[in-house]
Amino acid sequence: MGSRYGRCCGAGRPHGVARVISEEHQKRYFRFLESYIDGGDERQLLEAADLGREFVEAGVPAEELTELHEFALARLARERAMPELAKIASASQPFMEVMMAYSLEFHLQVESRRSAENELREVNDELRRRVRELEIYKRVFQALPLGVSVFALHDRSDSGSLEFILGNPAAETIRSRIDPEISDPGTTAGARWEPDPASLLEECAEVVRRDRPADLGVSVFEDEVAGALYLHTRAFPLSDDHVGLHIEDITERRKLEAQLRHAQKMEAVGRLAGGFAHDFNNVLTTIFNFAEFAAERVGAQSPAYQDIQEVLQSAERAAAITRQLLSFSRTQGSPRVLNPNSQLRNIDRMIRGLIEEDVEYHTRLSDDSWNIRMDPVALEQVVINLVINARDALSAGGTISLETENLTINELDRSRGATLKPGEYVALAVTDDGTGMSEEIQRKIFEPFFTTKDSSKGTGLGLSICLDLVEQTGGVIRVESSVGRGTTIQIVIPRVQEEAEGLRKGTQPEKREGSETILVAEDDEGVRQSSCRALRACGYRVLPAVTGAEALRICEADRVRPDLLLTDVVMPELGGRELAARVTALHPEVRVLFMSGYTGDYNEERGMAEPGIDLLQKPFSAEMLVRRVREILDSDPDG
Repeated sequence: MGSRYGRCCGAGRPHGVARVISEEHQKRYFRFLESYIDGGDERQLLEAADLGREFVEAGVPAEELTELHEFALARLARERAMPELAKIASASQPFMEVMMAYSLEFHLQVESRRSAENELREVNDELRRRVRELEIYKRVFQALPLGVSVFALHDRSDSGSLEFILGNPAAETIRSRIDPEISDPGTTAGARWEPDPASLLEECAEVVRRDRPADLGVSVFEDEVAGALYLHTRAFPLSDDHVGLHIEDITERRKLEAQLRHAQKMEAVGRLAGGFAHDFNNVLTTIFNFAEFAAERVGAQSPAYQDIQEVLQSAERAAAITRQLLSFSRTQGSPRVLNPNSQLRNIDRMIRGLIEEDVEYHTRLSDDSWNIRMDPVALEQVVINLVINARDALSAGGTISLETENLTINELDRSRGATLKPGEYVALAVTDDGTGMSEEIQRKIFEPFFTTKDSSKGTGLGLSICLDLVEQTGGVIRVESSVGRGTTIQIVIPRVQEEAEGLRKGTQPEKREGSETILVAEDDEGVRQSSCRALRACGYRVLPAVTGAEALRICEADRVRPDLLLTDVVMPELGGRELAARVTALHPEVRVLFMSGYTGDYNEERGMAEPGIDLLQKPFSAEMLVRRVREILDSDPDG
């Protein structure tokens, strides 16, 4: 097998040598070897070492040097006719050893370099992987809605402190809301904390000592700027002198919980009202009817007539209280499109009658008030309640004003704390310059039965009812007040684009009397007796029944064909709805008028809100009863 150095050193470039050893280096090697064999001067070994160093730096493998050396010796043997190659090789042995020493060094360097490069590559790969992971962790850390902070513990004694190291944006937001100057959780900046923030250092030190996470509970920060801020904090150990804190702002959750408790309280009051209203309305109906009978009997000139009017007025006030209680029912009222200015002008005289003569009353109604959707009676009730509260806040004289304005809420308003979503609203405000309210009282004024008035002047339901009625429209109530500087209560209701409906006008038939037969089913004795008496006084033939079952037995008699069934909704043995169905099955031409002292929700569950159902809500007067009966008897049965 031929060698790549077969034509080495003056015999032409050996095959493949250009790839590894230059021709100049080959010639130099041959000259050094020839000179060394001829002279044997050890100083020439230094030149060989220099050449070997050049070969190492050029990256020449050891086997290439060995092959070059063998063929250089063979050439010398040929050129000098020295057949004993072994002698030449022996003479050149030191020269070869120097070259091989550098060859071995070369291999060691290459292997070491390769190993170092591989290790460096692995380290770089690991570093890149960790950098990617850290970037992911950083993004997660920055995006967490939960505030995460790192603090350093300094001196765990009473004089120790927590030093803020870093925190994610959520934590920075919480810190900035507390106070822009805060540098650690122990700084109160003059605000009120519950519990004492000094305890945080002790709790964090305990977490580090035990090397175990701990729930630190809820702390409250409160000042005039931020208001009440509820923070739920959890601590976890990081090292012997560092602790991490999870800080969750639960302020909105607390507000929602408070709203839920308020809604549950309102619902409980509504249920209480529903049960209370039935019996109380029966009593009021009896009072109304018999008081009217007494007034008619004694005549307007009798001294007793004024006493009877006082009874009727007291009954009206009691009925108003009942209606206020019933306002907690979700389905109370009949919302419709109306113009608030028109509605307020209709009750202007009534409002002025509520205010003493030494009180100045002003109205400032916007010229082009937008329309809203609300039950007109509910709007009147809200305004009257607000005016009465303003009146009662005045000690002697003073001023009350009622004003309306169109209001537009935009995104900027939202960013500044507006609670309503962007849109168009109508605002109605009642302002007084009376005693005003403290912040503590303002937080309680919408609670049912809370009142600052004397027990003879207030029930504590007025503002609770106002809030419920306004929230049913999708609106809100705003309160601005301070002690000694008066109060402004503003209701804000969404605008509707529809045209306002005409004000409803009740029809009062001229004719009240009649000769028709009326079957009256009512289990309350006072309501039954007074209703029958009022109907008989107008000429009707009246058939009274204590229960639904008794009314059905009367109707089943061949000789009895009533023209109208007047029945209570809830009765023992047989309810009003079932009684009406069975009576109309016997006599399809019979008209039906239901009576109920329950709330709208209760009546709705029993089908009283269905089309074609005629319902007379208790309490009612004898006058209201006979007019309603006449309306139904005279109306088109198919209309």
